[in-house]
Amino acid sequence: MLDKGDPNSLPRRTLGLHPLNRRYYYFSAIPVGLGSQVVGVIVVGSSLDGLLPYFKTTSLADVIVYLEGGNAIATSFVPQENEATLLKDLSSRRRRTRPF
Repeated sequence: MLDKGDPNSLPRRTLGLHPLNRRYYYFSAIPVGLGSQVVGVIVVGSSLDGLLPYFKTTSLADVIVYLEGGNAIATSFVPQENEATLLKDLSSRRRRTRPF
């Protein structure tokens, strides 16, 4: 975003692992412009732990979040104490099946 230097560029969104608490967050970033220059970026993140219950209630279904490589990183299927085992199993199953 800073490399482009366009203060009117669209927001960027991505999933990322927070380096301190090792939790995944959904980040949104928007450029801060001064005249025709970008002088900074505002980044806001929401924890997937907080978003999953919202996704589940609005979709009326359980949710699994995958990274591009097919690794499951979050789910609303099970309580957190069992989540690591289920995510590992879901990741390996997804790699064995062909994409749509």
